[in-house]
Amino acid sequence: MKQSLIWKHYHKPLHNFILFKVKDKDLAEDIIQEVWLALLRSMLENQNISNLVVWLFDKAAKEVANFNERIEYQKCSLKEFRNEDPKKSVISYLYEIQEMSIPEISKVVEESSDEIVSLIEENSNKAANVNKAANNSNEDYLIIN
Repeated sequence: MKQSLIWKHYHKPLHNFILFKVKDKDLAEDIIQEVWLALLRSMLENQNISNLVVWLFDKAAKEVANFNERIEYQKCSLKEFRNEDPKKSVISYLYEIQEMSIPEISKVVEESSDEIVSLIEENSNKAANVNKAANNSNEDYLIIN
């Protein structure tokens, strides 16, 4: 089946399936693009797809699951962001979310590895205190990713 026919017949139901799963239109578009690219790669590699519908929806479900595994939502108080040092925030993001190594982070932020380790430890202690306080209060919280 030609790519244009596959798109014509399966794009809308596949998009709706993904949207149902992730509840975010932009994210659904991103995921459907990943599914489409995977299909094109499979076609270029002449892989045998015995049931296109099963393949498409299974791939979409796996992409949604992969996305859900990659995203780590962190609960933190809005007060935590007041007077926050941008460099500390960047280092924390690179270390916790992007899972970069200390030497890699050191290159990105142009600080010594010792300074990076010190800031990571400081952020870890701060996060532990915020989580402890969050469990003991009824403040409004912001979900960040």
